Amino acid sequence: MYGVCKNYTRAYLHCLVTKDPMGSQLLSYHNLSFMARLSRDLHMSILEGRFPEFVRGFLRVQFPKGDVPKWVHNAMEVAGIDISECCTPTNCQHDAMEAAGVDISEFCPPTRCP
Repeated sequence: MYGVCKNYTRAYLHCLVTKDPMGSQLLSYHNLSFMARLSRDLHMSILEGRFPEFVRGFLRVQFPKGDVPKWVHNAMEVAGIDISECCTPTNCQHDAMEAAGVDISEFCPPTRCP
C-alpha cells in the first residue's frame, strides 16, 4: 500500500519520529497499511474456511515466546478455537505467517527472522 517498510529501516523511523513530524506520518501510513493487510487476510481466511489456522499463525507471530495474554485465551475459548499450540515459541515468525496462509512478502521485513 504505502511501502514505508520497504523504503525505511525501523532505526531510521525511530530516529525520525523523535526529531521530525514526518516520522509520525510515516508510522501512520505503515500502521494503516498493516491493518488493511491484516483485515484482508483475516477476511480471506474466513472465506476459505481457515480462520482458526489464521488465528493460530497470527498469535505465533505476535507472541513468539508463547506468552499469549489470558484474555486472548478466554476469547479464543469462547470462539471455539484451540490455541494451546500457540503457547510455545516458534523458531521463525515468518514460518508461522506462512503456515497461516498470510502473504509474508507484504510484511516488514520478510527477509529474516528475529
